[in-house]
Amino acid sequence: MEHEERINIRRIAGMLRISTAMVSRALSPELAHTVSEKQRARIREVCDRFQYMPNINTVRIFRNRSNLTALLVPEHCLSGHDSIDYNLAGVIGGIERTLSERGIYCSLVAVTPRFLAEKEYLRFCRSKMFDGFLLWGMTERETFVHELAEENPPVVSIQGVKNNPKLSGVNADDYRGMCDLVRRVLDCGHRRIGVIPALESSQAGRECNRAVRDVLEKAECRYLCSAVGGFDRQTGTEGFRELMRRDASISCIVCANDYVAAGVWLEACERGYEIPRRLSVTGADGLDFPGRIPLTGYLSPSFELGRLAAEMLLEHLDGRSAEPRQRVLETTFLPGATLRKPFNITGAI
Repeated sequence: MEHEERINIRRIAGMLRISTAMVSRALSPELAHTVSEKQRARIREVCDRFQYMPNINTVRIFRNRSNLTALLVPEHCLSGHDSIDYNLAGVIGGIERTLSERGIYCSLVAVTPRFLAEKEYLRFCRSKMFDGFLLWGMTERETFVHELAEENPPVVSIQGVKNNPKLSGVNADDYRGMCDLVRRVLDCGHRRIGVIPALESSQAGRECNRAVRDVLEKAECRYLCSAVGGFDRQTGTEGFRELMRRDASISCIVCANDYVAAGVWLEACERGYEIPRRLSVTGADGLDFPGRIPLTGYLSPSFELGRLAAEMLLEHLDGRSAEPRQRVLETTFLPGATLRKPFNITGAI
């Protein structure tokens, strides 16, 4: 029977008495517009009847493109042990929305010890498995990033490496965002300030920590910094306990992000601290915690970071941009309701 025989572009072209090139163009998203709508309808009807789709591996050979990209992410972001990274979720949304409109898709890849030991990133690059790469939160300390860059594939870093001349990058201006936030803390009159720092292993974390130090030291404001640092709720809980044990007169705690601030908030409430009347708390990310008053902090433009990074990658893939470039996006202050003038207490740091 006809439908039991092997179907291919040559047979479809023979049935319709047209060239194989026309069938190929009609089935190509990039070239379909070169075939009349009437012919495309005839070709689609035959393809549907025989349930035919072009072999993707053959298509890739002729196009010299896989229409696949990879988003490389630190292992801890996908481990399931930490709090959900809503910034990463927003970035993925921006990437997927932008690339999918061009028929290009993105695979999420965890940078695990095995990935590094077996140099999977070089295999991805040299085998042409992916047309380009997006990197989330990678720092200059990640040596594999520089190895990958030496292969010269299209690469765009997001919230990460800034000083590699072969990489394009897009970053939120976390430094200015945190500087503005800490100045607002000072403007409220706080001078007994505790800080729960971000991890220095992340680019955004280093920028936030530097901003806190610069603003407070310029204001000649003494402050306490907890020994524990990080981005999760447990860090906030432990940081609060440590800071208040060292000085119970602290009137404001500046946190690395909203998860840390939530940990501070919950522990403070457990111990009878009224927020913000007795203790002010600031975060960063703009997360919504149902049943809680909104946190004062700043918002990182996560979706826009992903969208812009994907556009920059497409420019490289299309040959519209040969030179790497850097883009910086502004953050947005979120007034929230967890920052107010300090409660009148005695004591000193």
